[in-house]
Amino acid sequence: MIPRSARFARPWLAAPAIALVLLILTPVGAALAHASLVSSDPADGTTLTVSPASISATFAEAFDTGRSSMELLGPDGATRATNAAAASATAESMTISGYGTLAPGVYSVRWTTITPDDNGIERGTFRFTIATTTASPSPTAGSGASSGGAGDIALPLVALGVLLAGGLAWFLRRSR
Repeated sequence: MIPRSARFARPWLAAPAIALVLLILTPVGAALAHASLVSSDPADGTTLTVSPASISATFAEAFDTGRSSMELLGPDGATRATNAAAASATAESMTISGYGTLAPGVYSVRWTTITPDDNGIERGTFRFTIATTTASPSPTAGSGASSGGAGDIALPLVALGVLLAGGLAWFLRRSR
């Protein structure tokens, strides 16, 4: 039989273990809070029949407008246009305009965001196609980033957290 004083000590042992798990997961959550791409217009993978008047991207967090950028790359990989200077020091979206009519082909938009609070850098690319046909525009993919998003690592980290919490609960329950 376990002495009464040992039974009362077990909950006090659980608190430091839970605090340790939270300390480990908190920096991970902060690391995932960079300005990753949320949506774009045109959406990633979209086929258009006419040239868009502007290209915009919205991000998950405010970024430093002076150090972040977005550029339109033509089918040949050459830079066609870049985002205009922003009026404020931080923003959550960027726009490219004033590039004229785009010829048929596959275009890429390469972006880089740098957050002002922790200098977190995110990079990615989304693509769209200008078709030669007169068919109506048809999105062929979602509006997220094709690369560089925080979702690439978020799911494994959440799974790790759930496993740690489950293991801790099992250990505490077994030790009773």
